[in-house]
Amino acid sequence: MMKNVVRQMLIDLGVNPSNKGFSELSKAILMVVDKCEPMMMKEIYQSLYPESEVKYCAFDRNCRWAIENAYLVDTEMFKRLFGRTEKCPSLKFFIHAVATEIQIDFGGDK
Repeated sequence: MMKNVVRQMLIDLGVNPSNKGFSELSKAILMVVDKCEPMMMKEIYQSLYPESEVKYCAFDRNCRWAIENAYLVDTEMFKRLFGRTEKCPSLKFFIHAVATEIQIDFGGDK
């Protein structure tokens, strides 16, 4: 259930499901929601890819690309969560802000 909540929130934020970064963001946000505490990006990456089958720079680039495109779409949900900002939120901030919003809305229930 929580996987569907994360996916729907990403779509509502304007993240295109066809972007490579969509599934990576979804997995990273789920991990932070499950852990119920902030995580370092390196810790998230190493948990997602323990065998290093995806290079960190590719993971980072894919996720940032998805976030930057969502920033340009400028949905109401994006404005509500991040305000009217002059620049795109960072990867770490985006992941943790979405995870926190889900924890508040759903109490972290799986």
